[in-house]
Amino acid sequence: MTTDPTAMTFNAYARQWFLQHASTWPSSRRLAIRRHCLDWIMPFLGQYPLSELSPDRVHHWLGTVVNTIKPQAASFVRTIVLEILEAALDDREITASRYNELAGLLATPATEKRPAHPPHSHLPTHAQFVHTTKEETPHGT
Repeated sequence: MTTDPTAMTFNAYARQWFLQHASTWPSSRRLAIRRHCLDWIMPFLGQYPLSELSPDRVHHWLGTVVNTIKPQAASFVRTIVLEILEAALDDREITASRYNELAGLLATPATEKRPAHPPHSHLPTHAQFVHTTKEETPHGT
C-alpha cells in the first residue's frame, strides 16, 4: 500500500483536523461531519497516505459517493474533503499542485467559483478528528 510507513494517512490527518476545529462548530455540524467522515470518506480514502491521494483515487471515490447518496449529502461530503485538503495544504502535508488537482475534482456547482488556492482564515487547522464524547457517538457507543 504505502512505501513510507511513517507517512500520515488521510484518516490520521483528518482526525487531527477534526479535533482542532470541532469545538468551534455547532454540535449539529460536528455530528454531521463525524457521521459523513465515518460513513463516506474514511472507508474509501482513510487508509491512504496524503501523498498517495491521487486524482484517480479521488475520482473513483467520488463516483461511488455521487451514485450512492443524495446530491446534498454528496456536496457536503465533497466540502468536508476539500476543507481537510485545504488544511493539509496550509500545513504543507500536500503540495499546491496536488491540492489544485484534487480541488478541481471536488468542485461542485456551489464551489466552482471558489479560487483554486482559497484563503484559509475560515478553516480549522491541523489537529483534530473523531474524539467525541459518549453523547456524540451514535447509539451511545
